[in-house]
Amino acid sequence: PYQQFSIAPVHLGYGGEQMANMIFIDTRVYDLPELLNRHFDMLIAHETGHQWFYNMLGVNTFEEMWLEEGVNSYFILEYLEQKYGHDADILEYPKWFKPYSWTAPRVSFRRVRDYRYQLETRMGFDGSLIGPLTSYRDPSRIFSLVYGKGARLMETIRFRLGQDSIDNVFRKAMERYRYQNWSVDDFLELVAEEAGSDEAQRIRAWLYSDVMTDYAVYGRENKITVKRVSGIQDIVEIDVVLKNGRHQRIVWDGKEEQKEFTFEDEIARAELDPDYKLFEIERLNNLWPRPWKMQVVPLYVGLYDMPLFRPQNAYNVVIGPDISQGGGLKISAQDPYQQSVYAATGYRFGEEIWSSKAGYVKQNIFRKPLSAGVEVSNVKDFDGGEEDMVSGKIFFQKGFK
Repeated sequence: PYQQFSIAPVHLGYGGEQMANMIFIDTRVYDLPELLNRHFDMLIAHETGHQWFYNMLGVNTFEEMWLEEGVNSYFILEYLEQKYGHDADILEYPKWFKPYSWTAPRVSFRRVRDYRYQLETRMGFDGSLIGPLTSYRDPSRIFSLVYGKGARLMETIRFRLGQDSIDNVFRKAMERYRYQNWSVDDFLELVAEEAGSDEAQRIRAWLYSDVMTDYAVYGRENKITVKRVSGIQDIVEIDVVLKNGRHQRIVWDGKEEQKEFTFEDEIARAELDPDYKLFEIERLNNLWPRPWKMQVVPLYVGLYDMPLFRPQNAYNVVIGPDISQGGGLKISAQDPYQQSVYAATGYRFGEEIWSSKAGYVKQNIFRKPLSAGVEVSNVKDFDGGEEDMVSGKIFFQKGFK
């Protein structure tokens, strides 16, 4: 609506800040390598998006920040994926490296959006999207809940309403509340007009709940059992492939805690929520049998132990050269966000020392930022034996609150 819109580089101390007809971008962002051009694009787009979501549509940010940051983050991801493709990578490699990009850990805008929330909710840090800013313990909770969980919830709402209806909701919002404050109640009123009061009440429950949905599927012979592990009752879809080759899709209303389905033949595979319509804290239990994925990497670095860089819908096995103990090899088997077992061996040339280790780590114990583990190691000195040592450790670690 302005004759002039300015993007101002300033010494901000963090990424960016919005205001009417102008945004601030930290000067350091302009010095990022070309590899991060898409991140630069995201930052500019996000702050510019606030011209609509808090400027044209005013929000009580202290009480209902989701209407500003969650909704804006949803639209910015839509913009990025229309521009760069679905599940687009953040890193933009030069053309000469693209054939070899498989050698680098992969991370997308979509995964970053979900990761922090999926990590922190396992530590007991879930919460309602609507409430005063003083209810958040620290800024990290705001980013994981309002930006991450909030944007993903908007995507779920779009799946439920359909693209045309969600477009109509925001078109009407711009017509009715342009340059006024609007509220969650106003948003839900528009949803009710488009999709009915039952749908609006379901969305209200999502917004004010302190947990998110988690469903699981289990199978045996010619039966599957679908279970609501936690969260709000929702409609779920299950894709079932039978051993005779037939394919069926079941829609379940989710009103009971669990339900069993029987088929004409043994089950080869079942997948719950195949279109990712629900935002669940756990995706691995959406598949039966639980899949395993193996990746051979050119160099095993710590990033491969982070759930952010690993598929969340499978047990992961990673193997590759390891230089942390000299020249050697490391292998790990990981249950994302939950636990991992690993083994590594290496030889330090020049020192004539061979070392190996193996261990197990359990994370998010009691849904708190607690982890525990055990590791055994062996060092063999082939040059005199002075450094020969067999050792072990048991550890218990508390992370951030």
